[in-house]
Amino acid sequence: MLSLSLDITSRLSSPSLTIAIASGGGYAGSLYRASRPGGQWHADGVPIAGASGPEWTMTMALEGAAITYRLGPQTSNTIKMWMPTDLPASYRINGGWWDPKRSITTSSGRVSAIADQFGVRPMVQATVANQPDYTPAASDGGPAIVWPETANTRFLAPSAPFAPAYWIFVMRYRNGTVATFPSDAAVPDGDYPAIISSGASPNRVMGERSTANLFQTSVWTGTARKNAAPTPSATLLPLPKSLVELQGVPVSALWSLGRGAGAVLDDPLAARSWRGTMYEVVALGATPTQHDLYLLQGYMAWRNAVQSQLSVSHFYKNQAPRREP
Repeated sequence: MLSLSLDITSRLSSPSLTIAIASGGGYAGSLYRASRPGGQWHADGVPIAGASGPEWTMTMALEGAAITYRLGPQTSNTIKMWMPTDLPASYRINGGWWDPKRSITTSSGRVSAIADQFGVRPMVQATVANQPDYTPAASDGGPAIVWPETANTRFLAPSAPFAPAYWIFVMRYRNGTVATFPSDAAVPDGDYPAIISSGASPNRVMGERSTANLFQTSVWTGTARKNAAPTPSATLLPLPKSLVELQGVPVSALWSLGRGAGAVLDDPLAARSWRGTMYEVVALGATPTQHDLYLLQGYMAWRNAVQSQLSVSHFYKNQAPRREP
């Protein structure tokens, strides 16, 4: 009886094995910490090479994996970060996920292609003169795709038309403090910088001359939101690194990132591509449910370090979205 009592006491006093996110939102670069040393970190049940200490840093390749920590016969709780690939397939067919942090093709500082992480449609640009720039580390985070602050004809395009219904960007306009779009053919800024476009009216979303707003006759202007605001607003500027969302009736077109209409009457000042930076872009083929939208907003904000700009009432203001193991 005495030995049984001692055995029970020993088991009850044995500390539980847990893991938690010690710093960061849980995505790449975040520090995970175990409650006890001497164990091994696992991803989807497979040991992570070299990860045997009580702390481990999440890598890009393992984002979205089920992370656990094992010490002898004990296994910790599981942490599994939510990813856009967790969205239903119906969203992805007419959508795309383009993230320069994950996969991008560059040459001499220019972007020739960016892979679609949904595996559906890469965005490409074969003409060097039309290729945006690339930076591995922008001043407010990166890697990122960069358009000049002056008039340009740079863009990335899909190989065939598609019909998205919803867009969410992490992006910046110029240096993030400019409060109005340029006036008519301003030198050297040009005019009407486009976020997305097929290259022609009416399938375009672009800035309005001499205002802080999106162009009123562009598609989806009235549905624009910044930093997951509860109500739409066409007012976009100033635009430091932020979430920008657009919603609309799906139209099949060559929807391209940063594409303007090209130089008007060969006037380079009227070249209407974007001016600024794009850090990550997701397009969906259907309008997401509120539940799925919260997840996507939370992911985009935390993954790109703009969660501080979410409203205090946002579901993922204080913690990045996770999946149930």
